Amino acid sequence: MLGEIGKYVEEGNAPRTKALVEQALASGREAWDILNRGIMPALRVLGDGLKDGCVSLAEVMISVGAVKAGLSVLEPLMIRNIPAGKGIVIIGTVFGDVHSLGKDLVITMLKGSGFRVVDLGADVPPSRFIESIAKHQAEIVALSGLLTSSRLAMRDTIAALKEAGLRERISIIVGGGAVDRQAARAIGADAYGEDAAAAPDLILSLVRAPPG
Repeated sequence: MLGEIGKYVEEGNAPRTKALVEQALASGREAWDILNRGIMPALRVLGDGLKDGCVSLAEVMISVGAVKAGLSVLEPLMIRNIPAGKGIVIIGTVFGDVHSLGKDLVITMLKGSGFRVVDLGADVPPSRFIESIAKHQAEIVALSGLLTSSRLAMRDTIAALKEAGLRERISIIVGGGAVDRQAARAIGADAYGEDAAAAPDLILSLVRAPPG
């Protein structure tokens, strides 16, 4: 059944995805198992296809609709036990990069897990991250980027947060095609998010640990 869910996600069939997710739950499957073994593998296939040029962005967007249909069923069962006052995440695609698909998937996952998310959108300069951290008293900042050049923008954003005196009080997670685990360490991030499904547990581990 999980393979079928993945198939309908890839096809962008939202009604069938939702129906099969409901069936899987009724059969005793855990919500996170359905997500990690049914939905996310299909998203990885689509992501690889997008990088290789054999899948269009329009096709991926249709599939995202199917993902959201499935998540609408799963989200109430995926709430994490988040420490009080620790659930605010500032997220944005860094300056010079207008891609937001990956970021939007992470937001969906985080909201479904009980986090409060402040979405700054795409092409976000360091100054807006600084302003938002101060405004919302957030302790987690998530930087997204697809373009290779976004790695430098992430580095510059982290440097700006340090210069503003905020670095010691926040944890920073980076993700997207612009970075890998090694690059995340090199630019000074606290964590690397491999995909949207990993984001809730990864960020939860950060809010339970001291920043930096």
